Amino acid sequence: MRQNPKKLAKSYMENVKLMSIATVSKNKPWSATVFYAFDENFDIYFLSRYYRKHSRHIEKNNSVAGTIAKQHKAFGAPTMGLQFGGKAKMLRGAELKKAYAVFTKRYPRARKELSYWEVLESKKQPVRLYKIFVRKLILHDEVHFQKGKRRVVIK
Repeated sequence: MRQNPKKLAKSYMENVKLMSIATVSKNKPWSATVFYAFDENFDIYFLSRYYRKHSRHIEKNNSVAGTIAKQHKAFGAPTMGLQFGGKAKMLRGAELKKAYAVFTKRYPRARKELSYWEVLESKKQPVRLYKIFVRKLILHDEVHFQKGKRRVVIK
């Protein structure tokens, strides 16, 4: 049976809650692990404090890359996961409203702990919502596809 890479990518993203995001500033890379949500276009949303290193990097250089990997039971087990690259930005206004809905649908507890107003307006609240406009998405899946072969989901 032939597997659909987009459906597999969506399944991975639905079942894995954490991603690693990489940023760079002044030729110095940085990575962070964050909870994320995603939309129908595979664009990714994450919460972060605006003063974190990766958030400050995004202000100056919005190019990001990252990974979403299913947990492997042992070394040598078939790999399953995603790599992505794109552009990120802190959200405001109408974009923030959509992102907040996407994020809180996946994480209802976030709605209780963080109101839309706090994310949008409060200078006292350091948490912000960011969006990664995914421009490249690569699927690695040695369970459903030939070992070592990758599938391009978004070019």
